[in-house]
Amino acid sequence: MMRYIYTGTVTVEIDLAQELLRAADQYLLDNLKRLCEYTIAQDIYEENVMLMYELVEAFNATTLREACLLFMLEQFERSNLKEAI
Repeated sequence: MMRYIYTGTVTVEIDLAQELLRAADQYLLDNLKRLCEYTIAQDIYEENVMLMYELVEAFNATTLREACLLFMLEQFERSNLKEAI
């Protein structure tokens, strides 16, 4: 977080993204928050989508919300296509 504050840029690693999202939300660093949301969104899969959506609710993460909803919709459409075949 300090690197972002001083330089305005940072590479958000997936293993720190959730913790950094919490800090960015707490300190109102909206651009850093979006970077974290984008990183987390790249790691959504069936087993963790609901946990990711809990982050959405906890931190009003709108970018992550869209990613989770899109992922769930795609999974729903896939399952319906499988049933139709």
